[in-house]
Amino acid sequence: MLLKKKCTPDLLRDEAILSILGKLQSKLHEPNTPENFPDDMDPVDYNTEKLEKASRECITRLVDGTIIERTYGGEIYIICCCKGFYEYRGEYYNSLTEVERLITGTLCFGPAFFNSKSKIYVV
Repeated sequence: MLLKKKCTPDLLRDEAILSILGKLQSKLHEPNTPENFPDDMDPVDYNTEKLEKASRECITRLVDGTIIERTYGGEIYIICCCKGFYEYRGEYYNSLTEVERLITGTLCFGPAFFNSKSKIYVV
């Protein structure tokens, strides 16, 4: 179903798994551009909704150009979403959870951490 084609009877299990993993990997870094969300929705509202509805099983992709400012422990942290990655202090990360763990040192769910008490805007 993920590959959008029927598996042939001679397809080996390992080949099917590799195909699925390849498809997931390509979607992982697919940028979320304004063309991908409804015309009547503001990018900031779109991002806020994505963070609110995020689940641990899914990858949360915000609109390219999104800036998140989060105050934690008396410090302001700034994260930028660009080309399907999250930039923090000059390094690129695959998920908000990776960035959250660097900031807090805990195992919290990244989208939940950045959804609360954050300023979100799109440049």
